[in-house]
Amino acid sequence: MTMPALPGHIWWHSAVDAQNHLYVHDEGEEPEDGIYEAACEKLVIRDKLVREEYGSYCHDCLLKLGQHQAARLEEHFDNYVSTYDDSKSAQDKAP
Repeated sequence: MTMPALPGHIWWHSAVDAQNHLYVHDEGEEPEDGIYEAACEKLVIRDKLVREEYGSYCHDCLLKLGQHQAARLEEHFDNYVSTYDDSKSAQDKAP
């Protein structure tokens, strides 16, 4: 099973703690020092990073993903309510 990722992020397996973590990833970009920082703020060196998903997922990285998704839903909901309120106001003002 694979998890969805945030835009500009990817799930990779850390050989340090045997978990999948959510890392910032821009295609073709590598950190100069070879150290990757996960969404949970854990650091892993390039040699200990397996560029695929398997095993369990980091709880803190999953929480970061959930917080991001919740913020996106809240934004969409606010836009929907605002649009609804605007159309309702226009209807109320109609003769």
